[in-house]
Amino acid sequence: MQPSESTPQIVCFGEMLYDHLPSGRFPGGAPMNVALHLRQQAVNVQFVSRVGQDEAGESLRQYLEERGLSTDLIQTDAHYPTGKVVADVTQSDDVKYDILQPVAWDFIAADPAAVQAVKEADLLLYGSLAARSGVSRRTLTELLALAPRTALDINLRAPHYDQETITALLEGANLLKLNEEEFALLTQWYFGSEPTEDTVRQLAERFGLDTVCITRGAQGAELWHEGQRWEQAGFPVKVADTIGSGDAFLGTLLSKLLRGAPPPECLRYACAVGAYVASQPGATPRLDADAIERLMC
Repeated sequence: MQPSESTPQIVCFGEMLYDHLPSGRFPGGAPMNVALHLRQQAVNVQFVSRVGQDEAGESLRQYLEERGLSTDLIQTDAHYPTGKVVADVTQSDDVKYDILQPVAWDFIAADPAAVQAVKEADLLLYGSLAARSGVSRRTLTELLALAPRTALDINLRAPHYDQETITALLEGANLLKLNEEEFALLTQWYFGSEPTEDTVRQLAERFGLDTVCITRGAQGAELWHEGQRWEQAGFPVKVADTIGSGDAFLGTLLSKLLRGAPPPECLRYACAVGAYVASQPGATPRLDADAIERLMC
């Protein structure tokens, strides 16, 4: 990934929604969370999504504006409601999430403003969940063809994915971020085996990826970048909740890589930011640079 000569410009594409939990509703959606974390790290970021013509959509817009994130590329749908995820906590050890559909972000259009933003950006970030519907998937395909660089954040949530769609998304990516379970599934799909130390390289070569990052939660992460591999242990924290920690990790990794920092430094700082977010309530807490530095001491 070539560093940006000025302030990095990133476009994030995908879902924005409310997570409905027993304790209330909370803003969510991985691409939105990543965009907010990028904004905190002084990246010029724009977010392409779609909300309903309803109270939930208006309040999500207001939430983003209060956090300093532009809502210029967020579309309004007159027919479908704002995205909603409902948590089923009947079994406390096996919480299930119902990602309702169809909702507004299933119908993101390739409007001229979004097209222009992607052409001018250093990188387009996208996830796999927004590709569950034909309309948003076609829009994403069009934008991928225009983007100078791309990053795929796989987010496999049954039943909202299939191998054919994931294959097409991988073929459009330069950078891939996924967790251990997702890595194991992709390894089984494409190589019919369990992961080995060489599987990351094989996956990268198959899809023309120059960067692959595998997250391991509290255990840290692995980064494969342009033929070299690094590992970083996790930073121990008292966990408040893990919601958004992976999104904070990815936003930090992209910000540092685009600014030309050495890959081991990018990985280390991304793990520290992810750990810090896990120590705070909510998906997008304000980042405390001093506290993050203390974690790495």
